[in-house]
This record gives sequence, C-alpha cells and structure tokens, in this order.
Amino acid sequence: MDDDELRSVPLRGHAIQGLTDGFAGMARFLRLGDAALLDMLAYGAFAPDFLSGAHFLLHLPDDTYDEAHFERMEQPFYSAGERDKARRLRSEERAAFRGKLARRLLPELLALHGIRTSTAAHHCSFGGPAGFATCLLEAERLLRSRATKCCVLGGIDSLVAGDTLRTLQELGLLQHGHNPDGFFPGESAAFLCIERFETARARGARVEAWVGAAAHAREEASRFSGRPPTGAGLFQAIHAAYRRLGAPAPTVNLAIGNLNGSSHRANDFANTLVRLGQAGLPRDFRQWSTATSFGELGAATGAVATCLGVRAFVRGYANAPHALVWLESDGGGRGAFFLGDVPSRGDSSRRKGHT
Repeated sequence: MDDDELRSVPLRGHAIQGLTDGFAGMARFLRLGDAALLDMLAYGAFAPDFLSGAHFLLHLPDDTYDEAHFERMEQPFYSAGERDKARRLRSEERAAFRGKLARRLLPELLALHGIRTSTAAHHCSFGGPAGFATCLLEAERLLRSRATKCCVLGGIDSLVAGDTLRTLQELGLLQHGHNPDGFFPGESAAFLCIERFETARARGARVEAWVGAAAHAREEASRFSGRPPTGAGLFQAIHAAYRRLGAPAPTVNLAIGNLNGSSHRANDFANTLVRLGQAGLPRDFRQWSTATSFGELGAATGAVATCLGVRAFVRGYANAPHALVWLESDGGGRGAFFLGDVPSRGDSSRRKGHT
C-alpha cells in the first residue's frame, strides 16, 4: 500500500513470465525444473542413456520463512493451550508438502525427458542457499567412492507466488518504497553435471570448469534471532574451503555471493571480511551477486551462482582463474566452495565459447 497516495501498488520482483504463469506449488517447481534440465541436456549433448547411471541431488527450500511467520505473525493470536496444537498442525502440513516433493518431483521431472533411474539414486535436500554446499559434499563423496559415474546437481525455488510471497511481505523482508531494507523476490532453476575429470575426458565430454573444496557451517545469529550477525559462520565456511584446497592458497580476485539488499546479510558479510583479513586470507576481490539480475533465489542460488561462474570462464570475462562462491541462508546456514577455470582452454576456445 502506498500510504501517500492511499492506493495499492505492485511489488517488484523477478518472475519468469511466460514459463511459470498460472502454475503454483509443485507444478511451478516442475515447470522451472523442466526448462533447466532441458537446457542442461541440450547444451551437454548427453547420450540418451548416459544419465541412467547418474545420481541426482536436488536442493529445495525449507520452512525457515514459514516458521518465522508463525512465531511472529500468527502465534500471538492463539491461547497458550492452542499454541502447541497450531504449531504441530503447521509442522505436519509443511512436512507433508516436503514429502510430496521428495517422492514425486524428481521422478516426474526425469520422466518428462525419458531418463530412467533407480529411486535409490534420487536425493532431495531442503534448506536455504547455503545448503547447496552440502549437496556438493555429498556429490564429492559419491564420486570419490566411485559409487556413481556422475552426479547431476540442481536447485529449484520460487519466491514470487502464492503463500510464499505473502509470507515474505508480512515478515517485512521485501524491498519496496517504504522498506529499503529488503530484497526483490525471484525464481529460478539450474542443473549441472559433475564427473571425475578422467571420466569426463575419456568420453570426450565438454569440460568447462572444476568445482570443489566445499564447506558448510552455521551462524548462530539467524535472520530471525533478533541478534546482530557476527560473520563467524561464513568465515568458518570460507576458511574451511581454503584449507581443503591446500597450500599454497590460490589468488582469488572474484567472489560470487548472494547479497540481496538485506542489511542483516550485508552486515554479516562485512564482519566476515574483517575476519578474513585477520586470518591473512584474501578479502579484496570483485563481488558478483546472483540477486543483481535475478532477485533472491532461495534454494536455487547455489546452482545459479555456479552457472554464473562457469559461463564467465567460458566466455572469457571472469578475468580470474578461480572464483569463490559464498552463500548465506536466512536460517543461519553458511556455505562456500571454489570454481576453477580449465587450464587447457586457450584464447581461441574462449572466443568461440567451447572447451
């Protein structure tokens, strides 16, 4: 509501018009995932049966915003005796929806593209942006143990429709004329295929970057804790990622993160930079943010950030051999990992956009 003109005005955000119009709930996620998976299959030129032996890891949103909405906006209207019952019912409803996504989303998505796999090779995780780092850690474990020949990682989320948008607005998280301390909601899906290098090279695959050294940590002061963020959680994740790379630490002058207009997230990152400097780690790097072009993407952020980095390597505008990806979740999760350019790629291949 525009209080000056006493009329309603539209919220600003980043919906994918023409693709998701008229879709809600799981159908919207399926629509987003269908477009993203189709893009990966076409770009990677995968043989029809290659992904039948893949392990699929899909990252989806958790209940952070719903839980905060109940505690802040709904709980005061219940009596003490009704409060626990209402909380339990809401929890059961959310668990039922997550269960539906976990059972049906990946099988239906793969069926659309004729990909036949065992449900034992399907894994859905639920969390904020930082949770994508745990998907990378699981993919690394599977590939190192040779339990699978490749992993397909994806992220899907939409913050621009239905109850989710209403929840964000009522929590005061959206940016508008009367609330500059907030974000523009967005929606997206992205998929990427990760293999061991020797396996990809042996089959003549298009190899465009390496990814690794993932780490995950937690910040005790979440977005809804009422306490100022300290930067300790994100520092721990980034520091752990550097340790996993080993010495000597690479020179990193590009970081891809998810600053989105929220002062809580900005303050946390600023405190992280101070801690990085005190630890002798790089902190003077160029900053890209997924929210600059797409708004807040929630659980899809990690996959989208990876794609941003890879495209920058391939097209030659990264101007850096490595990129640090850092991710903050409003629920307190913190994640970090590294992307690296393929050393063998020459200038001519960069111009043509091939490896």
